[in-house]
Amino acid sequence: IWVPDEIDEETAKHQWSFNSFSRYICGALHVLHFYANSTGSIGSIAKKSGHVLILVMRRCNWMLDEDAEAQHWAFPVQFFNGFGGRMEQELVLPPYAAYTFEDDLEVTTHMPASERTARPRALE
Repeated sequence: IWVPDEIDEETAKHQWSFNSFSRYICGALHVLHFYANSTGSIGSIAKKSGHVLILVMRRCNWMLDEDAEAQHWAFPVQFFNGFGGRMEQELVLPPYAAYTFEDDLEVTTHMPASERTARPRALE
């Protein structure tokens, strides 16, 4: 998601629209490139600040529960588009989802390069 220099975390945590997650980083980069070249407000944010908020989705235990009461709320869309069917392979979450952020995995441009390199390794 293209964002301004300063992010309002409360706004980022509570989304009001459908959000999709690409299963591959190349798909996310394709979408970022598309919006960066748009003429709307998102394109201007991309050109002005050049900052991206990347949300890494982890499936919670309740999403994996086989109980009929528990539902899988991540739905596949555009699963076979792109090059060899691997452009995005998106999963869509319903509107009004609330996200939690893991502070120990946050990476910002203000951090030393060594820390920006080390933190994403915890996701692997």
